[in-house]
Amino acid sequence: MALALMSYFTKLLLIALFLIAVTRLSEPDSLDRTAFGVSALIISAAWLSGEVRAFFKLRLELPQPKRQGKE
Repeated sequence: MALALMSYFTKLLLIALFLIAVTRLSEPDSLDRTAFGVSALIISAAWLSGEVRAFFKLRLELPQPKRQGKE
C-alpha cells in the first residue's frame, strides 16, 4: 500500500509541477487556462482509471491459508 501511495503522490506532484511550469512560462493571452486545466484533469482521471483497470486485470496468485483438521 505504501508503494501505491508513493506512486500516486509522485504522479500528482509531477502533474502539479508541470501545471505550475506552464502557468509561469506562458503568457496569459497565448493559452486558454480554463480549457488547459479541464483537459489536464480529464487526462489525469483517465490515467488513474487506466491504472485501476490494469490492476484489477492482474491475476495475482495469493497463497491460500491451510485448513485446520483436513490433511
